Amino acid sequence: MGVPAAFGEVPGAAVHAPAHKWSPPDPKYPKLAPQLNALVEQQGAASHETASQTLLFHEGSVGVMILLKENSNQITTFLEQGGGWVNHAWDSLMEAYVPVDLLPDLAERPEILGVMAMTRPREGRSGQGPTVGGRSKHRAGGHCSRCCSG
Repeated sequence: MGVPAAFGEVPGAAVHAPAHKWSPPDPKYPKLAPQLNALVEQQGAASHETASQTLLFHEGSVGVMILLKENSNQITTFLEQGGGWVNHAWDSLMEAYVPVDLLPDLAERPEILGVMAMTRPREGRSGQGPTVGGRSKHRAGGHCSRCCSG
């Protein structure tokens, strides 16, 4: 087998894989998003200050989305007893604010599939909505998508 053509095929040349492939360490809490794992590992005032630039905090609790195996009132009770609260709940998804020191216990619960961090909007970033398909130019010309075609 030769070296692929993109690398200037050399008939009979062997392709060698690197001796060691680096991979990041496994997270301590696999059900927590990477930002939340980092926050738990670096608990303290400095870590909260740094994290608050990207994550949502309210009254000392971090904003999270919790993915559940099924709707569970037990999680609501667990969060409230630990000083957190549920902001919104759907069938198998909750928006909640959780004290950082409660995150490890939350991640260990069997009814939890995953916990994602809610992040702040980044300045200067917006969705593509009006720019997809040149719509912003179309609207600037006095046309709207509701009543005009073309």
